[in-house]
Amino acid sequence: MPTTTITFSTGANVAGSGVDWTDPTNALASDNSHATAILSGVAPNTDQLRITNGDFSAIPITARIDTVTVAIEAKYAGGASGAKITSAQLVRTGAVIGAIDTTDNALTLTDATNTYTGTNAVWGTGHIQRASLDSTFGVQLACARTSGDPTVSVDFVSMDITWQRVSGKSRSRKSSRRR
Repeated sequence: MPTTTITFSTGANVAGSGVDWTDPTNALASDNSHATAILSGVAPNTDQLRITNGDFSAIPITARIDTVTVAIEAKYAGGASGAKITSAQLVRTGAVIGAIDTTDNALTLTDATNTYTGTNAVWGTGHIQRASLDSTFGVQLACARTSGDPTVSVDFVSMDITWQRVSGKSRSRKSSRRR
C-alpha cells in the first residue's frame, strides 16, 4: 500500500476562547519559522490552529484511504514552564470530521514531532473517501500550558495517507456473431 505525504498551503487561527496563534502560516514548512501562542495562568489554552489546502493529486480519485496520520513538529519556550498538544482533529469545510485525538503529548524545548491517528486509522470515521480530500480538508490542533508562562511554537504540520487502489468492476462483453 502506498503512502503519500501531504503538505499544506493554508494556515489559520480559528478564533475561540483561547489565545490566538501568531503567524499561523509559519506552520506550513519545517524551516524553524513557527506559528506561536503565548500562554499564561490567565490564558492557559490556545485557539485552534487550522492547516488546510493540501495537494492530494498523487492519490487516485478511486483510492480507498486506509490510514491518516498527522505529524506535528512543535516545541515550547519558557524554561521552567511546560506545554502540551491537547487535541488534533481532522477538518473539512470548516467542520470537525471523525474523532478528536486527545492524546496529550508534552512538548519539549526543542522541535520534536508528535504523531496522531485518531481513535483508529481513519479517526473513527469508518472510512474517508478520496473524493472528500479537497482544499478544505486538513487538520486542526490546540495546545495548553502545564506550568509557567510558555510560548508554544508549531513549526510544521503534515499528513501521511496510506491508501489502496480500488479497481472498478469490469464487464466483459461477448460479441455474438450470427452465422
